[in-house]
Amino acid sequence: GCRGCLGGKRVVNGNEAIIVRERSHRGLVRLENPGVDSWNRGSGVPETPATRAILGMFGLAHATSWRWISIRWMARVWKSVLGGEAMKLFVVGLLGFVMMIGADKVQTWNFERDEPGRVAKGFTNEVGRWEVVATQEGRVLAQKAENPDATFNVALVSGSSAKDLNLTVRVKPVSGKEDQGGGLVWRARDSKNYYIARYNPLEDNFRVYKVVDGIRTMLQDSRALRESGWRSIRVVMKGDHIECFLDGKKLLDVHDSTWTEAGRVGLWSKADAQSYFDDLTLEAVEDRPGKE
Repeated sequence: GCRGCLGGKRVVNGNEAIIVRERSHRGLVRLENPGVDSWNRGSGVPETPATRAILGMFGLAHATSWRWISIRWMARVWKSVLGGEAMKLFVVGLLGFVMMIGADKVQTWNFERDEPGRVAKGFTNEVGRWEVVATQEGRVLAQKAENPDATFNVALVSGSSAKDLNLTVRVKPVSGKEDQGGGLVWRARDSKNYYIARYNPLEDNFRVYKVVDGIRTMLQDSRALRESGWRSIRVVMKGDHIECFLDGKKLLDVHDSTWTEAGRVGLWSKADAQSYFDDLTLEAVEDRPGKE
């Protein structure tokens, strides 16, 4: 056996440790129960995922040596190099940097923590009556107004900004004599300028439009037979290329360059279409010419 080892274990800082053996007993020491007190006792370095990662990387760099890597020794090295407060700031900064990578790439709104009877947090009630509703399936964002036929009900996500995107939502038509269903809004400058992809079970169709100064122009139309319950709408736009999916099936594929800049995303219904919306998900994507 290796000197200092007993039955594959060793004592480090008064704690029983497991030896991770590789060739010729090369390896690291991992504490079985490294609590805050036992972690690097006396080093002054807090136990965080970042410090574990940093020490782990340094340990792996020395894994080919014949020495045991002491967690306490490594922490003291870091502390002597950076100092106590500087070390903490470094760890916090590194962790923040790691969390920033891709932090805003995917955002989801499911309304479970929003208060019923008012618009969801982070949304603006532009046109219509948008309220969170508690249902047997959970909380959803509902459009409850019964407006005239020419009215476009819009709720936008305040602070959102996306140009090339992958946008999805689940929609459930509830009622409506003039209209039913609803859809997604993206690249919105305001409540009168945006793109919209919507499903209408009364008309058995799925369409994509551009809206300019409140005037809607259809870009493409597809037949979509009525089905009860929830439907999934997805939009992918890169550059001027728009692809729209209903329940995972691509039904619309068109190019348009009316709105070329990033804009807000949101939800939409028309006239008296009362609908439920849930699981709105925004993913920013890169526009790579020649690659879809």
